[in-house]
Amino acid sequence: MRTTGETCFSERLHAARRGAGNSTLLIAIAVSLLLAASAILLSRSGSGAGGSGQPVLDEADIPDVTGPVGDPPDIRAGGGIGGATNATVQLKDRNDPSRVAWELEFDALEPTPGGDTVDVDRPRAWYFTGNDSAVYVRADAASFVMPDITSEPESGRFTGNVELLQIDRASDGTLPPPLPENAGVRLTTSWLDFDAIAGELVTTETVTVLSERIEADCSGVRLVLNEVDRRLEYFEVPGRLVATILPPAVEAETPSRPRPAETGTGSGQSPTGGGLAGGPSGAAQTSPAASSASDEPERQFYAALFDGRVRVTQPERRVTADRARAWVELRDNRLPTETLAAAPSTPRQAMPLEAAVAALTLAAARQPETLEADELGLDEPIRFECAGPVTIRPMNERPAVLGGGDSLAARFEAREGSRVVFEDDALAAEGDADWVEYAFASRLLTLGGRSEAPTRTTMAETGTLVAEQVSLGLGTGVGQAAGAGLLSDADGERSVSWRDQADVVFRTEDGWMTGSLEQAIASGGVRLRDAGTVVTAEDANARFARASNSAVIERVVMTGDVSAETSRGTLTARRADLRFIVEGDDSSPHLAIATGGVRGEQDGQRVTAEQIEADLAPADDDGDIQVTAARATGDVRYDRDDGTFAEGEAISVDAMSNRVIALGAPASVGTAESIVRGERIELDDEADSIDVPGPGRLTLLDETRTLTRLAASWSGSMRYTDSGGDLAVAGEAELVST
Repeated sequence: MRTTGETCFSERLHAARRGAGNSTLLIAIAVSLLLAASAILLSRSGSGAGGSGQPVLDEADIPDVTGPVGDPPDIRAGGGIGGATNATVQLKDRNDPSRVAWELEFDALEPTPGGDTVDVDRPRAWYFTGNDSAVYVRADAASFVMPDITSEPESGRFTGNVELLQIDRASDGTLPPPLPENAGVRLTTSWLDFDAIAGELVTTETVTVLSERIEADCSGVRLVLNEVDRRLEYFEVPGRLVATILPPAVEAETPSRPRPAETGTGSGQSPTGGGLAGGPSGAAQTSPAASSASDEPERQFYAALFDGRVRVTQPERRVTADRARAWVELRDNRLPTETLAAAPSTPRQAMPLEAAVAALTLAAARQPETLEADELGLDEPIRFECAGPVTIRPMNERPAVLGGGDSLAARFEAREGSRVVFEDDALAAEGDADWVEYAFASRLLTLGGRSEAPTRTTMAETGTLVAEQVSLGLGTGVGQAAGAGLLSDADGERSVSWRDQADVVFRTEDGWMTGSLEQAIASGGVRLRDAGTVVTAEDANARFARASNSAVIERVVMTGDVSAETSRGTLTARRADLRFIVEGDDSSPHLAIATGGVRGEQDGQRVTAEQIEADLAPADDDGDIQVTAARATGDVRYDRDDGTFAEGEAISVDAMSNRVIALGAPASVGTAESIVRGERIELDDEADSIDVPGPGRLTLLDETRTLTRLAASWSGSMRYTDSGGDLAVAGEAELVST
């Protein structure tokens, strides 16, 4: 089925398909039904002078009846309405006699004696909507209420094999033949009532709506048009709605075509060559009023409610909800496609709803790899089912959900005690929420929950995200988990939780989020757990480097009452900074910095300082990160259970050579019974020695630590070897022994 022009909303919606995920379906159905409603309803939006691309004739020139051969029959014969066969009638717009509203062809027309009703056999009619398209209607029979035989019907019913085709004009202003393959939208049903006065279109029978991208069946339809405000006032499918969105036949964007107002034919010239077989015979003429119209478009806002059980399925994914909503902004009864996000340039950069949310589950510093399009199955047909009813209503003001320049938004919702559930077999992902919302221009995806029932998203090989509310900008790459939340890996061995919120930033390409994480921030009571290690802080900020498969962690900063606890000890500080070395697609920690009232305890050892820096090496066979060197500064104090201690302004440890250097004015190193003081003290564990390369003092106490057994001081240097008990001093020295 061929589709041209901006009125084919379903085709233009393809531009937002990849970034939108399954929410696209709701918008496509809502807008396509809105399109069908506006087109097939006896629209008054084009009434009056100045309608672009519509036949405009002088009243005196409008023929009552024109037949294909011979003289036209006189349907007013005998002072009343007489019968007519095989004829074509042009009917005036009842509000604007200078405009042709209908062009009706029929096999037979029989008026009801003494009444205003006309029965028509095999009617075929063009209805001119007043814009760049027209509606072609045909049926087995029809009954019209026509008080004025020269004007359009006031009401009536089409019966038997009713078919309505929305046909776009060609670039030269002509209308193609009324064939299904030329229709942007095709609607079929068994009977259809219309009331042009009330602006209403109704059927209780099944209605089938077809377009290039959509196949839908509705259990009845009711449409009401507000003629004064020139808008659709009400649309309802009272029963079940089933629709299928098909993948696009051609990926290339359809070029825009000139409007008939730009290429209109001259007055009196047939736009199609004459006759209903090739289109209406009325002339297309542009009114001067049309060209002088304001450039500011008329904006209309609509809200659609898909009530009853809603189910969206693709071969690889499913979404179920209790209801769904959609909001649409039209400008001059058209969807402003320029506000929609263009599709990403490569399929690999597209992330469906489940992948975008599941990419937040990074507790193990491991991200789900973004799959290729053929692996995701995004181009498979999407089936939509709604138990009904479905309603569309206008809104007098822009809804809040369409803020920030959005023209389309959709939401899945759950009633109290229920959940919106989504599953994705390609990603091995599943989850649930109170509601899921997507705005198309800002490309903002939001999952909503409550503290007692938060949102949940799980990827089998990656982990689980639990949060009260999750939002993700697919264009900006900025995401947020508001309220308390938890990230855990697939094995449940690693997790991060927070009290207030978590924020993430993904890298973007061509204006779309990729699967490469750049930054993650958690705020308020942050708690990290990893293989027996628990770290808590008020805030945590992690940065990730780009890698070929996704991203790898390169730095983590934690602030506010930082506390780390392992099976071997604890560490507290006001700030902790962990830095990694990135090598290809992997990274390993290489530097840890703790500042602000640092206190550490491990294996019977305790240290306090204002700052501690530790050089790190990859984990050993037991999974413990190795410390190769450490530096402590600012009122450093080190204690061991056996009484060994060290204190000074700075202490450095080289774990590889087992050397310790203490600096101060003075620094002190000792045990329960011996103390060495000096501005610089060097301890060599392998040599079992202590060196003081400058002035210092040595004190030896008795076992009670009350009597001084030996006191030595020097002005040059000192070296003491513990294994041999040798003491050597240089410079002026003083030795006192008791």
